[in-house]
Amino acid sequence: MGASLLALSYVLGHVLGGHVLVSPSTYPFLLGKVAILVAFAWVLGRIITEQTERAFSLEVESEQVEALNAQLERRVAEMQAVAEVSDMLHSTLDVDSVGGDVLDVILKLLGWDAISVFVVDTTTNETVFSATRGVASRSAKFAYSSGESVTDSYGLEGSFGCFEVLEYHKLLVVLCADSRLIESIDENDRRVIQAVAAELAVAVENAQLYRLTRRLANTDELTGLYNYRYLQQRLDEEISRARRYNKTLSFLMIDVDDFKRINDTYGHLVGDSVLRELGEIMKSTVREVDVVVRYGGEEFSVILPETDAAGAFIVAEKIRENVAMHRFKDEDGEPSIKVTVSIGVANMPVHADDKESLLRAADDAVYYAKESGKDRVRAPRIRLTRFGRPVEAPSTSGRSGEDA
Repeated sequence: MGASLLALSYVLGHVLGGHVLVSPSTYPFLLGKVAILVAFAWVLGRIITEQTERAFSLEVESEQVEALNAQLERRVAEMQAVAEVSDMLHSTLDVDSVGGDVLDVILKLLGWDAISVFVVDTTTNETVFSATRGVASRSAKFAYSSGESVTDSYGLEGSFGCFEVLEYHKLLVVLCADSRLIESIDENDRRVIQAVAAELAVAVENAQLYRLTRRLANTDELTGLYNYRYLQQRLDEEISRARRYNKTLSFLMIDVDDFKRINDTYGHLVGDSVLRELGEIMKSTVREVDVVVRYGGEEFSVILPETDAAGAFIVAEKIRENVAMHRFKDEDGEPSIKVTVSIGVANMPVHADDKESLLRAADDAVYYAKESGKDRVRAPRIRLTRFGRPVEAPSTSGRSGEDA
């Protein structure tokens, strides 16, 4: 309408400004011309208005598209981060080895400087996994254990707080960071953190199951000692180590004397209890580095790394004496049962030069102890010369056995 008035003013101004006298007969023509100009001005004004509105609409749409593109890029980055974390966590059963790398991905995505993550077993309240980036771990652990925000004195400004991200089965994932950053987390960031936490919880649980399966596969169910399978594996490792570093290695074979009599007299439940107690006595007698194994039935073995024949003989005598002095529980729980053991001592390189010959030598020694009257320690009846040739060892008598 403004454009129409502008056009009409122009025409009238043009006519009146020129002092032109318009006869009545030209009124219709002049009015028609004015009407045409007014219509033209209206159309032109409409076009200009629509173009202005369209330009504004396009500008708004462009901003919306840019915002959508930014959101899309963010979602893609989040998906890539979760996928990267998933690949890291599921590429190994040693979750601790990739924990720091996982936090690096999270920090990059969130734009933070520091973060700590804890995975807690809710049944035992034990921290089964923890990782920290950019902050002293003791500060994060204090913040988590106290349940309060604490002022961090290790480079971060403000306070350091924690929050529970999610609970998966019996595992609780806790994230700690600058309290202000935690408060600023939006819904999208929270979903990403929860997705990463879920992957972490699954990985930690898988690692726990793997360790449990491996322990069960290598452990005797009755005594809790290592089993025959683990003995074979560990002997290979220790023999390889002894050869590599030119060290000696000793091996004990232990057999319970007259164990069938114990089962027949007191029953198998008491017999099982005796085996468990025997395992505890042996473990308490040897060093931490020594490996106590239930070989099978009433037979036990002990691997003694970096122990010569004389040293192994002393260890065997301690085991024999401790067992002989101990009184094992009967069916009423009373310590009344006397048990003795026969022990064979074998050493590499004195009695053997590989795993098979070491086992044979120890087996020969324990049978020699049985034949000699039981409740004693014996070395094999053969030894190797410095050229590796087996020769018969000199025989001796007595409860303690021969000098290995």
